[in-house]
Amino acid sequence: MLFRSLIRVVATKDAYLHIFSIGQDDTVTMLLPNRYVRGNAVRAQNAFVFPDDGLRNAGVRLRVFPPAGMQKALEKIKLIATTRQIDLTQGKIPEGMFQVYQGKDSALVTDLLKMLSLLDESEWTEVTIPYEVRH
Repeated sequence: MLFRSLIRVVATKDAYLHIFSIGQDDTVTMLLPNRYVRGNAVRAQNAFVFPDDGLRNAGVRLRVFPPAGMQKALEKIKLIATTRQIDLTQGKIPEGMFQVYQGKDSALVTDLLKMLSLLDESEWTEVTIPYEVRH
């Protein structure tokens, strides 16, 4: 069975949003910003939906399904919001519609944490939302 999903965020203050999907195999897909949505600014108290109506009308869908041969998978969505615009991946993820980083080592996560550690605590926040996909 294939499920289609949306991500809905309401920021408490103006921010720049980065959305990552982390697969059970630690593959990281950068959902936002992406090839079609470079702007990742969100306004305080306004709902931000990904993919929005325009992307959905263009055929962009978030689809979740377990890897081939598996009945279930544990995956995560990671949201990172910063108060200033920052390129968190700095070219570390190959370009595609969505940039995908193969999770065989932890270099991307380590680099993200280093970049965020240089910011004041008031300049960023993050949340990780785990979910389980069953066949």
